[in-house]
Amino acid sequence: MALGVDGRALVFVVGFVVVGLGSGLGLTLTSAVVVDVVEPERAGAASGISETSYELGVAAGVAVLGSVVMGIYRAGVDVAGLATGQGGRGAGHARRRGARGR
Repeated sequence: MALGVDGRALVFVVGFVVVGLGSGLGLTLTSAVVVDVVEPERAGAASGISETSYELGVAAGVAVLGSVVMGIYRAGVDVAGLATGQGGRGAGHARRRGARGR
């Protein structure tokens, strides 16, 4: 399923709701299980380790997925004209700016 720029927002809303409910339910159950299986005096440490593991997993997932998406994006971008300084604010812009003393 592909979405264009004129795609419906409802698809995103439904997707975010499903992901939010799944994540919330999973994290809540996991935290309850982690706290229930340890002694009461260690419940805080167990909860902290559980939360830290969750956050590290999310950060690693975002980093990996971001790298994959960036690799796919870069493979589809034509940068052949950029290497010669053509287009945009290349070396010529820097020379003109330097000539004015700024």
